[in-house]
Amino acid sequence: MAGFADRLRTVRRYVNSPPIALDGPASALLAYFGGFFSGEGSFGLSGLAPRAVVRVRQDDRSILELFATRFGLGVVRDHRAYDNPNPSATWTICATDELAPTVELFEAAELRGRKRREFEVWREAAHERAFARVGGRRWDRSRVEAVARRLKALRAYRPPRDAPRAASAADGQRAARAAYFEVLRTLAAEQPAGELTAAAYAAARQRHPEWPTRNTIAAAFDGWARALEAAGLGSRVSARARERAHGVG
Repeated sequence: MAGFADRLRTVRRYVNSPPIALDGPASALLAYFGGFFSGEGSFGLSGLAPRAVVRVRQDDRSILELFATRFGLGVVRDHRAYDNPNPSATWTICATDELAPTVELFEAAELRGRKRREFEVWREAAHERAFARVGGRRWDRSRVEAVARRLKALRAYRPPRDAPRAASAADGQRAARAAYFEVLRTLAAEQPAGELTAAAYAAARQRHPEWPTRNTIAAAFDGWARALEAAGLGSRVSARARERAHGVG
């Protein structure tokens, strides 16, 4: 497993001579593009100018070049490293005369999830700017501003209604105690007779080095005897441990 991890780290490193992106049938490329943009792309209305952008590491530039060439849209540019050590590349579509075919491309690509919902809003602004150019009229600024507001609101994160609540410290304690119960019951099963002393537990840990220490379990229950009792093993508590439970613990 360590060898696999090293190989994975190696192939993830930035390379100056990446392989060329594999081409394929138009239908396969379109489906791939839909999934790729759903995960990596973004729709923008900065300055009320519709644009679609994909940013990747520069050693993945060939993928963007493949999209730009096959779809005949946008421009691929390189960018120096800024907020990370690796330079990047972007494929940007923002020319007004390319907006109509861009909308057709995204409709055919069948975007998924949140990106699909964003596209359905962004598309209204793209259509307004494109059709205004074709019709020789001024585009409706108020309409595009309304779309920009809707797009911004759509991007605000909203947790699902049935999202689990954040785990609390009490949840963590309960989970830990449940795990300790399993350890103690396994100990009892492996040693079916006699008292379950600290020494017996230490001997068992030689076979189970993944188990927590005896002191860790005792601290969770305010004493070794109380830990055994909580696990339903009160009859296996030694007399000495029981006495300590009534004193210091």
